[in-house]
Formats: sequence, structure tokens, C-alpha cells
Amino acid sequence: MNKDFSIHKAKLLEEKRLLEEELSHLGTKNPDIKGEWMATPSDIGHDDGKEESQNEADILDTGVKMENAEERISTENTLAIQYKSVLKALEAIERGLYGTCTIGKNHVIDPARLEATPSATTCIFHAK
Repeated sequence: MNKDFSIHKAKLLEEKRLLEEELSHLGTKNPDIKGEWMATPSDIGHDDGKEESQNEADILDTGVKMENAEERISTENTLAIQYKSVLKALEAIERGLYGTCTIGKNHVIDPARLEATPSATTCIFHAK
């Protein structure tokens, strides 16, 4: 594909930067797997210097911390999926395959779809 996708590439690079910024608040890059992120542990069990007591307030506080940790992991997973999509789209640009459906080999991704979602790797037909 010989089209100029420089505008799409710029959008994808900006999206990548923003996602990396958001992900860095939730986790760290996995050094072993490109594009993978790992949620960092929350402060469950964090030693704040206070004596531990198992009163009702402590139990509720631990429950809230666990719920926050689950939300953190869920958010990290969602952002990591978006991040991988952006990386795949950038790779497709570099390989000259951007704008071509990854499922239907001869299917072209509608330019309006790419404009709306630059990280799209499938045509509308195969996106379902």
C-alpha cells in the first residue's frame, strides 16, 4: 500500500504516548514481552507503621483496598489492549500493510474508519 498515512501515524504516536503515560501510573512495562504491561501492586498490606488490629474498620479498609486493586487491574488490562492495537497499527504502517484488513486479506479498511479509529486493523465486515 503506497498511500501516505503520515497523519494517521502522528495520531497513533500521540495515542501511544498518552497510553504509556496512563499505563505508567498503573503498572510497569513487562521487560520480557514487547507491548505488555503489568499492574503494580496496590497498597494492600502496606506497612504504614500502625499496629495491626482486626477491628471492623480495618476489615472494611482492606475490602476497599482490594476493590481498588481490582479496578486498577481492570483499567490496566483495558489500556494495555488499546496499547497493543496502536503498536500493531504502527507496525502495519512500517510494513506497508496499514489500511488492509488483517482477517480478510483483500479487504481494505474504509478511510473513514481509519480516520475515526486509526488503530483499526480490520474492516467493518470483520470487526463484528
